[in-house]
Amino acid sequence: MATTTFDQDTGRRDHSGGARVGTAAAGIFMVLVGVLHAFQGLVALFNDEFYVYGEEYIFTFDMTGWGWTHLIAGAVLAVTGFALIQGALWAHTLAVVLAGLSIVVSFLWMPFYPLWNIVVIAFDAFVIWAVTTRRRDLTRS
Repeated sequence: MATTTFDQDTGRRDHSGGARVGTAAAGIFMVLVGVLHAFQGLVALFNDEFYVYGEEYIFTFDMTGWGWTHLIAGAVLAVTGFALIQGALWAHTLAVVLAGLSIVVSFLWMPFYPLWNIVVIAFDAFVIWAVTTRRRDLTRS
């Protein structure tokens, strides 16, 4: 069971070790997802013909536009991941929102690199789970 104590001297709450480790792991995974998105974006920007998809795919995208989308999303995810590791409270809410958006982007990008995107979706799902679990620990105290 997660425990939270209140330090009378500093006025800060000391959360359980599990909650801190889960949040740090979520931050690390967010940085990793950001780097993976940035790599996808760079590849799409530098080599338009690298990604190949079948003609029957319902969504058609401009590779340059998606390259910039992945690159910017990767940078925002990585910065939020670093803030989450540092313990910024705003990063908890933003982490859930960005991980959810990352799942949607990865799903739309699925035909281009299926295995890669399944890994990214799994990392994003872990981030959402870890951050929301930590929020429950915060509200219990």
